[in-house]
Amino acid sequence: RFVENSDIARLNSALPGEIVEVGMEVFDCLTRAVEMYEQTGGAFDITVGALYECWLNDDRTVRRPSEAEVERARELTGMNHLKMDTESFGVEVLAEGLQVDLGGIGKGFAAEKVADILREWSLAQALVLAGASSVLSVSVPDGMSGWPMRLSNPSKPGEILARFELTEGAISGSGRQKGQHIIDPREAAAGPVEGRLAAWSMAPDAVAADASSTAFMVLEPQEIDDYCLANH
Repeated sequence: RFVENSDIARLNSALPGEIVEVGMEVFDCLTRAVEMYEQTGGAFDITVGALYECWLNDDRTVRRPSEAEVERARELTGMNHLKMDTESFGVEVLAEGLQVDLGGIGKGFAAEKVADILREWSLAQALVLAGASSVLSVSVPDGMSGWPMRLSNPSKPGEILARFELTEGAISGSGRQKGQHIIDPREAAAGPVEGRLAAWSMAPDAVAADASSTAFMVLEPQEIDDYCLANH
C-alpha cells in the first residue's frame, strides 16, 4: 500500500463504484483475506487501515480521536466495502476512503508463494521464514523428526515459553512489540488492543496462521476455542 500505483494503492485511492483490475496473486490474497474475515467473525479484517489512521500517529503512538473520527473510520471498515469478480479479477470499491492493509496476511501469503517455488524446483525439504514471526514447513529433511521451534516471552526475551518441533504447516505470531498497532475492527471505539502482549497460531498453511494469530490478539478465549474447533 506504500508503493505508488501498486494494486493495493490503486484500491485505496479508488472512487465508489470504480472497478480496479488487479493481478491474479493479489486477487488470490484478497480472496484468502475474505475467507479469514468470515472464519474469524470479522476479527481479522484487511480494511482496518482507516482505524489505524484514526487511532495511531505516524510513529504508531496512540492518539485520541474525536467521536466523529471514530465513527467515520468505523463506516470505512468491513469487507462488505469490496466486491470481487472472480471472472475478470476486478475489485469494485464501494466506499470512498477505504484503506486496505495486508500487513496481517502478507507475510503468510508470501511464504506460501516461496514454498510453491521450492516445490517446483524439487527443493521441498525446506523451512520458509517470513521474518521472525511467520514460519512455514514445506517438508522435513530425512533424518529429522521436525524443525526445532521455540516461543519466547515478549516481555522477557530470555524466557522460553514453549519448545516443540514443527513437522508440517505453519506457525505465526502477533504482538505489541513494535507498538500498539493491533485494533479490533469489530470495536472501533475501543482503540488499540491492551492487556495482551502476543498470540501464536498454528495452521495447515501460512496464510491461516498469519491471519488467525492477528485475530487471536482481539478474540476472547471462548471465541478462540470456537475458531479452533471449527477449523482444526
